Amino acid sequence: MALLLGVLVSGIGRVREWVDPETDAVVTSVRNAALAGQVANSVSAGSADPGILFFIAFAVVATTRVRARRAMAAFERTRHRLVAQAI
Repeated sequence: MALLLGVLVSGIGRVREWVDPETDAVVTSVRNAALAGQVANSVSAGSADPGILFFIAFAVVATTRVRARRAMAAFERTRHRLVAQAI
């Protein structure tokens, strides 16, 4: 659970530049809603169950990270191909 919370807290991190602004806004809002729910559960002595919103937010963050990394990899392949053609 701590690992999942760590991924959620870190958000999309360093790959933010590879994500369009609309996607970044959606990911940030979903992430903040899930974290606010966790804080509310902790303060009100709620149950240990993180709830469906937590797992939805985790899925959104993880999926966005994967998409951004794929975009980075595609850019790098294209750049290497263009450099090889120029030589």
